[in-house]
This record gives sequence, structure tokens and C-alpha cells, in this order.
Amino acid sequence: MWFLGGGRAGAAAVVDELVARLERAEGDVRACEAVMAEWWRRHAEIQKRVQQMETELAGLRQERIDVYARWWDAREAHSRGRLLVRRLRRRLEQARRRCPAPGGHPEGEQDGRRGV
Repeated sequence: MWFLGGGRAGAAAVVDELVARLERAEGDVRACEAVMAEWWRRHAEIQKRVQQMETELAGLRQERIDVYARWWDAREAHSRGRLLVRRLRRRLEQARRRCPAPGGHPEGEQDGRRGV
């Protein structure tokens, strides 16, 4: 190692310095690998949780759609029922006007007294 200068003793110092730098660089690489391994582990955990939450969210969205469909069906049935009730009440009133119920008062009677 003539280009390093200082003879044999100087070359040993340079080699020692290079070994020390190599060890530091390898230590840095191991530290980075540990950080990257931790990142991969955490990433996998988080990805699993995200997938679970997305599955739960999809289920909740479907449940919301189902509940709304049941509400809509009930609303429609309610509207049809109210319409039917109005029609039946109208028919009942028409039928009562045409012919009184048995034991009822014919038209013109008041308080059970005829023509008073």
C-alpha cells in the first residue's frame, strides 16, 4: 500500500480505519433492515385491519340498504292501507245512508221517536 504513505504502520492504521467504517456501514445497514422489517410487519397488520374494516363497512352498507328497503316497503304498505281505509269508510257511509243497520233508526227518526 505504497500509495497510502507512511509505510507499514500507516497502512495498518488505514486498514483499521477502513474496517471500522465497514463495521459502521454494516451496522447502519442492519439498523435499516430492522426498520424496514418493522415497517413490513406493521404494514401487514394495518392492511389486515383495513380489510376487516372494509368488510365490516360493506356489511353495514348492505344492512343500511336492507333496512331502507324494509322501511320503504312499510311506507308503501302504509299508504296503500290508508287509501284502502278511506275507500272502505266511504263505502260504509254510503251503505249506511242507503239502508240503515238492523235495529237502527230509519231516516227521519230521532232519539228513537217517530215523527215527533
